[in-house]
Amino acid sequence: MLFVSIYGELHTIYSNLVMLNEMAFFETQINVLRKDENGEGRWIETSSLELVPGDIIEMKQGTKLPCDAIMLNGESVINEAMLTGESAPVVKESIPNSNEIIENFNIENKTQVRES
Repeated sequence: MLFVSIYGELHTIYSNLVMLNEMAFFETQINVLRKDENGEGRWIETSSLELVPGDIIEMKQGTKLPCDAIMLNGESVINEAMLTGESAPVVKESIPNSNEIIENFNIENKTQVRES
């Protein structure tokens, strides 16, 4: 009986470690605003591992978001159970005055847009 109990605990610990490892290195394709060779801003599809602070990304329905973000436009239902422990998804809305942020976005600022 003791052996079965120890084996069950070890199996649970191992399963949790595998799950945490998968979450830590989660990768998905995402649309991000980047400069092209002419210095023009355009949307490209790239790996979520290539995201940097200040990137403007486009989220599509059903996309898993592997980073913190501020919603500039729209609203969404987000499941934050892994972060907050909430049992139900929550509705998120865009920040007020997000149009000003988008209009004042400086494509020349390298902290905002990474070159592709």
